[in-house]
Amino acid sequence: MLSRTADSLYWLARYMERAESLARILRVTDRLSLMPSGTDADGSEWHSAVVVSGCEEEFYAKHEEATPENVIS
Repeated sequence: MLSRTADSLYWLARYMERAESLARILRVTDRLSLMPSGTDADGSEWHSAVVVSGCEEEFYAKHEEATPENVIS
């Protein structure tokens, strides 16, 4: 019983850490997208967030472009 509880707590903490990392990536991406940019590459920040998350192929199979609405949903 105790080892199952410890195992469950381990996985809970691991998934919480992953969720926190993803939230940080999204927060930084949102802040970067609000900054003025000298390039015409609109949305490149959101594309970077998709690439960093490791699900680029799956994302672009479902969505055409990396917009804030598409990335967060």
